[in-house]
Amino acid sequence: MELGKLKGLVSRIEAKKSELDDARSDLGNVYQEAEDLGFNRRALREAVRLKGMEREKRNDYLASLAAYCDALGVFAQKDLLGDAPGLPAPPAARRPRSKPRKDGEAATLQ
Repeated sequence: MELGKLKGLVSRIEAKKSELDDARSDLGNVYQEAEDLGFNRRALREAVRLKGMEREKRNDYLASLAAYCDALGVFAQKDLLGDAPGLPAPPAARRPRSKPRKDGEAATLQ
């Protein structure tokens, strides 16, 4: 075994892991910014995930999801406001959060 090559590989792996950690942190900051602007973080993540899927796989997934939700009665409850039953209307954009961001700066309202 060549110790020099092994150490070189380990060094490259550690550098890539560090880059990956930085990228994850940056991505988290972007999602936090979106949430501060009133977007639903979880829904945005899912939309980005779906956008990255191939069209056929996405359509199959969404068709299966709709079938499962229908079978389980997920959207069968009557709307609390007395509107027609079925899918709820999308919520209005949420107000920005007033708690400080993870980087310590206060969230700004625009």
